[in-house]
Amino acid sequence: MRARLLFLAAVQAAMVFPVAAGATPLTLKIDYPGIVANAEDEISRITFDNGTASFDHEISNISPQLLQLTVLGTQLSELTLTAYDGSAALGSLLFDHVILTSVTHSGAFNEHVTFGFPASAGFYRVSYPGIAANAENQISSLTLTGSSAGFEHPISNISVELLQLTAAGTPLSAVTFTQDAGPFFGNLTFDDAIFTGIALSGGGVADPFEDVSLAFRTLAIQAPIQAVPEPASAVLLGCGILLAGRAGHRRRPATLVRTRLAVRVECGSGPMWAAATSRP
Repeated sequence: MRARLLFLAAVQAAMVFPVAAGATPLTLKIDYPGIVANAEDEISRITFDNGTASFDHEISNISPQLLQLTVLGTQLSELTLTAYDGSAALGSLLFDHVILTSVTHSGAFNEHVTFGFPASAGFYRVSYPGIAANAENQISSLTLTGSSAGFEHPISNISVELLQLTAAGTPLSAVTFTQDAGPFFGNLTFDDAIFTGIALSGGGVADPFEDVSLAFRTLAIQAPIQAVPEPASAVLLGCGILLAGRAGHRRRPATLVRTRLAVRVECGSGPMWAAATSRP
């Protein structure tokens, strides 16, 4: 117990700031569906978790419309956060079924936007290259800027190693954030990541957490995976629709003769035959 308390005290006191990754910060931009702003759509940071997000951007011509959407509770089909390295897009995070919950002034020319979105797939789990934790690795929230990220997760067996990496300024090849069931807005991989701070956060001695900060050189975003039918399923579906259309063809007026219709359907690599019997 004494050793645990000493370790927690060491983590709480550790706010080491080694040389940053040193790359030119990426640009983060917000896009609303069908709404075009006449001001810069660049944001400095976004904080999000399993259901809410917030960010700041410049006040522009669309500000009254955003305020109106907030008051009415109008749902937006999606809101897109795109990361750029110069003019090259590195990928986008897609937030579906967005409802703006607050739009307030955060400065003379800026506004603070908060929105909610469905949280059915679960939030991110963090994984470090070559380091396996024996405790839960799901994080509670993520703050992202053009050159850094901050998040919280439980203290575990790897906390000492993270503290050493922070003190030494050792870069990691990739720190990855993935979702359990999705992804529903996109997975993230930070390359050349350098830990810049680790500090003890809430939870107490029984269930402590640590706040982790890192700087990065590059960021890769894996777009959300959309469920699509497999090719074989699509072919069978098409054949089924065609057969149903043939079998349900309009019947002729009264006749005492039953007819049996053979239908030849090209499906997959060869023909498939089906029969439909009509009654008077």
